[in-house]
This record gives sequence, structure tokens and C-alpha cells, in this order.
Amino acid sequence: MRKIIFDVVVVVYIIVTVFVTACLLSYNDYDVSTFGDTSFIIADKDFSKFKKNDLIIVSKKSLDNAKNGDQVLYYKKSDDNEVISVSKIKEINKISEKETAYDLEDESRLSSKYIIGTVSDAKAFSVFGNILNVLESKWGYLLIIIFPIFLAFFYEIYAISKELKLRKNA
Repeated sequence: MRKIIFDVVVVVYIIVTVFVTACLLSYNDYDVSTFGDTSFIIADKDFSKFKKNDLIIVSKKSLDNAKNGDQVLYYKKSDDNEVISVSKIKEINKISEKETAYDLEDESRLSSKYIIGTVSDAKAFSVFGNILNVLESKWGYLLIIIFPIFLAFFYEIYAISKELKLRKNA
């Protein structure tokens, strides 16, 4: 029974490690993990229906059905920082087959490459946002991901050397 529990813990740890590493490796220019059309955003403040540290999962495909009045998440440059903001669409202008411009209520006009997705199709997970925030931090990644891997590595070296000594003495 103990071995089964240990094996389950190890498998869960490996899955979490791979997921967090993939999130860190898929950061875009705005420090948002992006997998294809899906973005994993950790809210840095309260806005719209989201609370600080929520994990927001939103797909760019939700823009296909966007209409005037819909709220969208978008990248915004503010005081030399890139932040994620929310605004309502005032007007949608199709420029070409691949490009659309969005006029927003905050008087900005943005290309579709700066729009992340619609708020109505976004999913928020408060607990997972806090956890992912810690795991993606420098110290969290070091202490929770890297350090245990080194411990397991050195334990295996110790176990192999102990086994070799036992075989040598036998």
C-alpha cells in the first residue's frame, strides 16, 4: 500500500514538474504562458470578474464570435510595463483575412495580435492561480521542483554506491 501511495505521489510530482516547466518555456513577450491559441494568465490585480491571483484560461478562438459590447482581455503597455487589461469592444474592423482591428471603449485601437480573448469565454480558477504563481517564481521553482530532483539524484548515487560496496564485499 505504501509503495502505491509513493508511486502515485511521484507520478503527480512528475506531471506537475512537466506542466510548470512547459508553462515557463512557453512564455510570450508579456510573461504569459501560451499554448497555441490558449493563454494561461495569472491575474496581477482584480479586474472584471477576475480576482488577483486567479488562473485565467482563455482562448483566442473566442474572438471568432466576438461582437460589439463584448469585454476582451488584451495586452496593454503602461509605464514601461506590459499589463493585461479588460475593455469593451466598440467596433470591429476586418482589415484582411488574417487581421482584424478592434476599437475599444478606452479609446484604443488594437490589432488582433494584442487581443487575448473574450471575458465571457474565459475560465478562472482561484486556487490554481496561487499555486502556479508560486511554482513559476524563481524561489518556488528552485525549492519545489529543482531541489527535490537533486535530492533524488544524489540518493540514487548513494544507493548505487552502497550496492556496489555490498557486491564487492560479498
